[in-house]
Amino acid sequence: MALPRGGDRTSPGAGHVSAREGLSARDLRRATLTATKICRHLVGYATAAVALRLCADERGTRPLFDGRPPRIENRGWLSVGSGFRVRGAVARTSISVSDDGVLTIGSDVFVNQGCRIHAERSVTIGDRVDIGDDVRISDTNFHATRPGSPTRTAPVVIESDVWIASGATILPGVTVGRGAVIGTGAVVVDDVAPGAIVAGPRAVEIGRFAVPEGFNRRSQPGYLP
Repeated sequence: MALPRGGDRTSPGAGHVSAREGLSARDLRRATLTATKICRHLVGYATAAVALRLCADERGTRPLFDGRPPRIENRGWLSVGSGFRVRGAVARTSISVSDDGVLTIGSDVFVNQGCRIHAERSVTIGDRVDIGDDVRISDTNFHATRPGSPTRTAPVVIESDVWIASGATILPGVTVGRGAVIGTGAVVVDDVAPGAIVAGPRAVEIGRFAVPEGFNRRSQPGYLP
């Protein structure tokens, strides 16, 4: 007897069952990942709230430590704005303030993993600043650079909507203007103008844009939170 047309193929019923099973597995994985993320964030919100209550002199709302919490040593004055986020999936960030130091962190600042931020006297970070992995920010060089010379300490100011890419270093006395971009691995020893884009080991300016009134880096197309 001849098979009906299409009879030598997998039956429609079996195919539909397989598709439903595959879709169900994907949905289950997505639901598991979502639930895991929610649980991790709930823990992160609680951990951040407790840590900043204990360590910060002023603090805003909605802080989040995603992963390993940062090491915070505050012997001076630490002020942290609302929406402060620190990621620590692999490496912990270190935040320290010396006895006479003041560290001010604005609202909605994001710090990626493995960073070191130290205020010997004064470090100010504005709103909506994005700080990449392994960035170093310090207002002191910790040691004298030559015999008989003092240890250099000078205020650091990072204005709002600045993006500091991974591995960059901000040295004492530097002001980074609003909206500026610091490229990967740059060592910043001089002031950076608002809207400037600097790159390379010497933080050479490779571009600049006019920072519009009300500029918000987070609202720009393609921004990845």
